[in-house]
Amino acid sequence: SETGSWIERREEEVREAEARRAELSASIEEARVSLEAGLTAEENARAGHDEKRDAFERVSAEVGQLDEALRDLRGEISGARERLGTNELQLRESEMKLEHLDQTVGEKWDVNLEAWRPPSLEEEAEAVSAGPGTPSEAAASDSAEGEEAAPDEAREARANAEAAGLPLQERRVKLEEVRKKMSTLGDVNLGAIEEHEELGERMRFLAEQKADLESTLGSLRDAIARINRTSRKRFRETFEQVSQRFSENFPRLFQGGRASLSLTESEDVLDAGIEIMAMPPGKRLQNVNLLSGGEKTLTAIALLVAVFQVRPSPFFLLDEVDAALDDANVGRFNEIVKELAATSQFVLITHNKRTIEVADVLYGVTMERKGVSKIVAVEMH
Repeated sequence: SETGSWIERREEEVREAEARRAELSASIEEARVSLEAGLTAEENARAGHDEKRDAFERVSAEVGQLDEALRDLRGEISGARERLGTNELQLRESEMKLEHLDQTVGEKWDVNLEAWRPPSLEEEAEAVSAGPGTPSEAAASDSAEGEEAAPDEAREARANAEAAGLPLQERRVKLEEVRKKMSTLGDVNLGAIEEHEELGERMRFLAEQKADLESTLGSLRDAIARINRTSRKRFRETFEQVSQRFSENFPRLFQGGRASLSLTESEDVLDAGIEIMAMPPGKRLQNVNLLSGGEKTLTAIALLVAVFQVRPSPFFLLDEVDAALDDANVGRFNEIVKELAATSQFVLITHNKRTIEVADVLYGVTMERKGVSKIVAVEMH
């Protein structure tokens, strides 16, 4: 009975599973149909999107071309406006010049240019040949002078009348020639005497200034010469002292050997370079650039200590000087530091334990909590 009940339940479950499978199959078919419809719609939409994008790109290109053409057109309009403004300005300037010339000619020659017309040859000849007492405005001298100048004035009047009847371009050429001739004559400077006095005063002032500058330059040259002499003397004395100390410190740090400092060849001591020659124990004399890293460090320490000994300072800061030294060399370096520490204060940045041992006060950085640094000071007794 139990087995039969179990079989019935299993058969019921099978029937439900079959029904569920049928429903799922129908759902899958509907989903497949819907998916195919969605894919078709997507393809159609994508094709429409591509077409719209191509159309948009074409329209964008056309718009870009129109914008470029618009910019060119605006540039041309701006240039035309600038040219128009320039032309208007030149026109106003020309009108002002013409008005000024009209006024000048009217005031100088008492002529109304608006009603004036070029005289004919006969009128010019009559005006020149007329003697004193005639109404002609050309007779301005007495009769004798008028008779003597009449032929020349007649020729000049005739030439003026002929020039007045020439075309505009030829009149401009003749006018330019006359202006050149007038410019070669120059103007009479009525204020030349005052200008000469002013220039003379200016000349005297500049001469005094020049004398003062020459005197100052001479004083500066003398001062520079004295400074150079003193500098050469002090440099030579300091160089010899440093060289002697360097020669003493080198064998002390290397436990032997010898070293020296020399000046390169130069006409002036202040322009000369310094050459360091070092000979560690067991090696021949050579330039310091040919030494190893530790030997270079010891040589540099010897030179640095020599400078300290010649020109002591109350405070020295050395950063990782002993990084390239072994224990034996560190010990000799520490001995020299302890000697110099009697008169000067040293701050050493180091990771060497032997150097740390000779310090009076230690300053370090620790991290008790992650990401939080803390400075710790330890005084040694």
